[in-house]
Amino acid sequence: MKQLPWITAVLIFSLCVSGCTAAQSTVSAPDSTPVKAAVYLDDQLYYAMDQIITGGRCGVTDGILESSCDADTLPTQNGQTNFGTGFEYQYVSYGTIDVRIEDFWYRFQTADDWGITLSADNADAAGLHLTITAEQTDLSNTIQTGSAFTLEKYQEETGFWEAVSPLAEVAWTDEAYMITPDTPLEMDVSWDNIYQPLEAGRYRIGKNISCHHSHGENDIKVYYAEFTMTE
Repeated sequence: MKQLPWITAVLIFSLCVSGCTAAQSTVSAPDSTPVKAAVYLDDQLYYAMDQIITGGRCGVTDGILESSCDADTLPTQNGQTNFGTGFEYQYVSYGTIDVRIEDFWYRFQTADDWGITLSADNADAAGLHLTITAEQTDLSNTIQTGSAFTLEKYQEETGFWEAVSPLAEVAWTDEAYMITPDTPLEMDVSWDNIYQPLEAGRYRIGKNISCHHSHGENDIKVYYAEFTMTE
């Protein structure tokens, strides 16, 4: 079973640090050089998010990836990867799957098709200001988010994003904030009672964005905005 360098690096890092969670800073198609590790399923590409998924797992696997193409190309056939064969996979949510490689599950996502952009500014010890914009054209769908968020810190020595652990389990409130193409959503996010004071470094905030379709289905994707904490 062949492996790409990104897989080997993550496996080594995961043996050294428990509870690691990492991902790319945006849900978007990566640069073509070098070619990103990818999976082709359901007539679409899922790109590696460089994220190890820890914790319990519900249900059974949904299939096995039995075909592979060259590592320097993107897969084009259903059930194909560009990093090897024989990997189990499981559907997680809209545009998201997990792939089992050795003893670890890795997150893969499709490129963004909702036109969502997050930007963060005015970050300090208490929180930051977040702006969420949408370029959706199908107004029959409703895009919204809630109050919940996550924080991750970039680890320079490994190249991965690691989850920042909250002080305790958070009981999020049930607000629903609408995101429309004509008016960006402005949010003041506070974390002074949720996390310990953040050390200097490069961080990102993650938000679940929901798309409620006119036919009744509800899809969820995670989007991120980076920010920097200074001394």
